[in-house]
Amino acid sequence: MNHLLIVDDEILIVNTIRAQYDWEKLNISQVHTAYSVDQAVAVLEKERVDVMICDIELGSRNGLEILEWIQERRLPVVSFVLTGHAEFAYCQRALTLGCVGYVLKPIQHGEMEKVIAMAVEKATQQRRQDSQAQELKRRHGLVNQFWMNVISNTVADNQGAILREAEQLGVELRAGDRFSLVFSHWRPYAEESQFQFRRDEIRYALNNIAQDIFDGLTGVLPAFVGNSNYYIIRHPQGEEAGTEPLVRDCQCMNGYAQEWLNTRLFFCVADPQPLERLSAQFRQTYRFFSRQEQMEGGVVVLATSDRQEVFYFKPEVQLWSMLLEVGETEKLMGKIGEYLDACVERQAWNRAALCWFWQDLERVIGGVMKRRGKGGYVIGPQTELEPGQVKARVAEIMEEAGAQLNPGGEKRSVADLAKVYIDGNIINGDLSRGTIAAYVGVNPEYLSHAFKRQENITLLDYIVERRVETACALLKNTQLSVSQISARLGYINFSYFSHIFKKKTGQTPAAYRKQAACAE
Repeated sequence: MNHLLIVDDEILIVNTIRAQYDWEKLNISQVHTAYSVDQAVAVLEKERVDVMICDIELGSRNGLEILEWIQERRLPVVSFVLTGHAEFAYCQRALTLGCVGYVLKPIQHGEMEKVIAMAVEKATQQRRQDSQAQELKRRHGLVNQFWMNVISNTVADNQGAILREAEQLGVELRAGDRFSLVFSHWRPYAEESQFQFRRDEIRYALNNIAQDIFDGLTGVLPAFVGNSNYYIIRHPQGEEAGTEPLVRDCQCMNGYAQEWLNTRLFFCVADPQPLERLSAQFRQTYRFFSRQEQMEGGVVVLATSDRQEVFYFKPEVQLWSMLLEVGETEKLMGKIGEYLDACVERQAWNRAALCWFWQDLERVIGGVMKRRGKGGYVIGPQTELEPGQVKARVAEIMEEAGAQLNPGGEKRSVADLAKVYIDGNIINGDLSRGTIAAYVGVNPEYLSHAFKRQENITLLDYIVERRVETACALLKNTQLSVSQISARLGYINFSYFSHIFKKKTGQTPAAYRKQAACAE
């Protein structure tokens, strides 16, 4: 049964409403009354109220104050208002405050009864939905509590004990199922953006995206590292389980996060394991991330063999590409050497990891070759395993690639190097001055001075010009919306993007697209 509150400064109207209806028939067990805003608030603070009938005019004050008070506290009260024709503007405001309807004065008995019945039905549905949501939340909490017990070793590290714990908490598992841990860490995509989501908003949105993307997602746990989650993926018995589909899902999720949340993600994908191995797998990923000083966007695959833990640390392929592009092969070799030394130090030196390394190096060289119109590049099978052999082979490869790309051995200036980085990161890239300077290898102030001296334009103005040029190309050649283009070019504030675009081109983005379409 429901509780009703009647609010009106005319006692006769309150008494008439209270005496006029069969409240039990309307599924109302308790009727409360109030004759002012303060009295109504006092009742709402003290009593449970499911439905409220509220007059707009309450002496020198009005019922909108009560509706605002209810909305601020998110109370589950279904409200409708009484109003005269003269106060219809107030009625419109009431609707925006969550009011479900209104009744015009003078009150018609049949109309009032219909509105009360509708409000009671809505309140009943709302309680039912809240109850279902609470039950889902409770079940979700039990599931996540179970997985927390598993990975933290609160339950014994054997399959029988884990299955008994699952049965006790109502978590459906089978003995032959396998599970993967996917660690996710997020960072703001543009540090200098004027608009940033709150941490709780990002976590909520990412968890919703994960529910849609990861098949078999059975648990989400906050990690000990800030801005991080563990996603637990179930692979049912009999189904082929591997890391490749998870890597693709992570890449897809990263794309959504960049486009819609102004956030880049870093993932660690672990091999599928039986239940009793999950706590050990958790400790591996925790040790791995505790050694990371900086986590950038991308996916790392953490595999487990019978003899050793195998990690693959994703190299800085973007930096390598830039150094190769500008002819800094000596500096590039130094970076590759540092990377290989770090792999040895971190005990990530094995044939599987080296296979990934050669593939990444091949993509770096091939990408630069293609941009220069020289076709791709194939390194071919490599059998070297000793660090010295690998470095010697890399030196041969880089000498050969450098000779093809920069036959005269010329090197580019700081400004040229910065332009290469900007052009390669104009879409979905971090173009803050500090980031560009770090990749170029100079301090931000020197970068600004050197760029202006050579290009006769400030670094910021160059970035704006390149963004506008890219926006023109995207408007002309894609079906992306203007807001999507704005976000991909680093402008979260759509109005600011339109202002910059019009200032540079003399047209709004929409007008430019329309003119380009007509010209074709």
